[in-house]
Amino acid sequence: MLQALAESGKACCISSYNKWVINSGAIDHMIGNPKTFSSFQSDKVPFLVTIADGSNYSIVGCGTIRPTSFITLSPIVSLPQLACNMICMCKLTKGLNNCVSFFLGHCLLQDLMMKQIIGEGHVSNGLYIFDAWVPRSVACAGGISPFETHRCLWHPSLPTLK
Repeated sequence: MLQALAESGKACCISSYNKWVINSGAIDHMIGNPKTFSSFQSDKVPFLVTIADGSNYSIVGCGTIRPTSFITLSPIVSLPQLACNMICMCKLTKGLNNCVSFFLGHCLLQDLMMKQIIGEGHVSNGLYIFDAWVPRSVACAGGISPFETHRCLWHPSLPTLK
């Protein structure tokens, strides 16, 4: 389902229901494909938003997307004419208590509480693209000591364990 979309004179974006451009300048998560919402509420009166290249798009509603069972992205505004999905880095890190580490050719999303990598991405045409949400495991194998469980969970505090 991956498609490279290009318009004359505009930058190429990646469009797919599971590919997201990490955008440090966005104030909201935005998606061009409204079919991926787990819940959606349409706006009675669509309003316009201007994106970085000066283009105006009509927001037709907002909703929630669950890329994995433990990550919920909300609110996400629906802009059907948008050629790519954009994830607001500020909302991703602050709202979900995650951090994003950027490297030369890739990036990693880490859960700060569990200290585990939960997302991966790569660089494409100068943009960081999330291309995999990695499921987070929170349980250790049965039959191990409480000490091993504590170590397996990256040494959480007692209130966190409770």
